[in-house]
Amino acid sequence: MLGLQGRELNAADFCNESIDGTAKLQLVSPPYSRFRGSIKVSEFYGSAAALGTPQMVLTGNHIEITQNNSILWPLPTVACREQVLDIGTLSMGQYDVTWRTIETFVPPLVPASRTRIRTLAFEVVPAAAIPAADSQVLVVLVATLGMVGMRRSGE
Repeated sequence: MLGLQGRELNAADFCNESIDGTAKLQLVSPPYSRFRGSIKVSEFYGSAAALGTPQMVLTGNHIEITQNNSILWPLPTVACREQVLDIGTLSMGQYDVTWRTIETFVPPLVPASRTRIRTLAFEVVPAAAIPAADSQVLVVLVATLGMVGMRRSGE
């Protein structure tokens, strides 16, 4: 799709985030085992698009997401689409994600559909790797609890 300056538009033209290319796929949850994971896709999309429900299949350390969308043509306006998918609790290890969107144009164009593929790689680490509070935070916490205890004992 060409913009007013005759250049190819990308998601950065429509979304608040700086996005390279036409889409951004990112992990939006903590990368720790025993925590539920979420993945977000951000991209420009026709405002009259009918978005299908993403279907996820986890095979080993590969996450395959497939989504079927209908795009009404001509596009009335273009807007930022941000969609978050819960990927569940993952075991430790390296993961790669493929988010495949199959778009069907209505009315049919030539070609009648296209497939967009976005990829992501990330690592899930043990929950024990969550950084502990540093000593300054612990001192403030102990002092606060002590003050609360002294205040209650004076009531």
